[in-house]
Amino acid sequence: MNDHQDSSSAPADDMVTVKSKDLAIMFADVSGSTRLYERLGDEMALEKVTRCLAMASSITRDNKGRVVKTIGDEVLCTFPTCADAISAACVIHDQLAGLKGVDDEAGNRLAMRIGIHAGAAIQEGGDVFGDAINVAARMTAQAKARQTIVSGAVRGEISPMLKSCTRYVDRAMVKGKQEAMEMYEFICHPDDATVLAELTLSGGVRAPRTLVLSCGDRTVEVSEHNPSVLVGRDSTCDLVVNEMTASRHHLRVEFRKNRLMLVDQSTNGTYILPDLESVVFARRDELALEGSGLISLGCSFKHRPKAVITYKVEEDRGGHHQQASDTP
Repeated sequence: MNDHQDSSSAPADDMVTVKSKDLAIMFADVSGSTRLYERLGDEMALEKVTRCLAMASSITRDNKGRVVKTIGDEVLCTFPTCADAISAACVIHDQLAGLKGVDDEAGNRLAMRIGIHAGAAIQEGGDVFGDAINVAARMTAQAKARQTIVSGAVRGEISPMLKSCTRYVDRAMVKGKQEAMEMYEFICHPDDATVLAELTLSGGVRAPRTLVLSCGDRTVEVSEHNPSVLVGRDSTCDLVVNEMTASRHHLRVEFRKNRLMLVDQSTNGTYILPDLESVVFARRDELALEGSGLISLGCSFKHRPKAVITYKVEEDRGGHHQQASDTP
């Protein structure tokens, strides 16, 4: 397929080179298009892919974005802010679910996978260039159908409310980068049923909570006021754990909508032993911490790890919370 550019959306001033302009860059790719061409033939498959790309382009413009060009079965767009790009991505996923004429021969609806990165880019002749474009493409390559993957740079630019809709996925090397980059899934429609259940306490709203993590003589807290803590072997971590089986940046603990989430990003995984319960193992996964217990980085408890983290979730006892009551 030949590359082609959507020049209708490019304003005249894009013909002037603009160096190092910070942009949110998004690729939206039609998932499974190669198999679609094999099954339906070029003409019918192209019609369906074109319909998907046209929809994505229209939504981009509606969300303050600019369509730079379409490249085969994907569209490259830029936005003034990360929030605008995320908004467009969520609408694309939503509207594609109801778009007519984009089913394959088995009746399965086509989907898109989306990647977003934020960084400086050069705009020239209606096109965009630079390292940030390559990183955005890598985010897209990591995404699955109906999934949006954003870089750590994007997550750092969005509001706490939007951050609460992200889930850590992985760290991966990107061409031209010396260090691995963090990748997160942005969940457009998080299942709030569990969140609401956890926030409900005897008809009221659960008081703010704090997670206390201790290892040796060092203690850190995760709360609404300190929403993210990095744990691992590296000296730059908030809580340093001297365990040979631990990764340099082994896990994060994050405060999300009053939930305290452990996000493993390690090679050997994490062992969690809640009080009076069985051991839980997490590797490249996340889980909510409740109550109290022990955490071991990469070493099972039966092998007696040298360094063990104790954790405890504490309810706010400062009297800031009152249950709902009919009595004034």
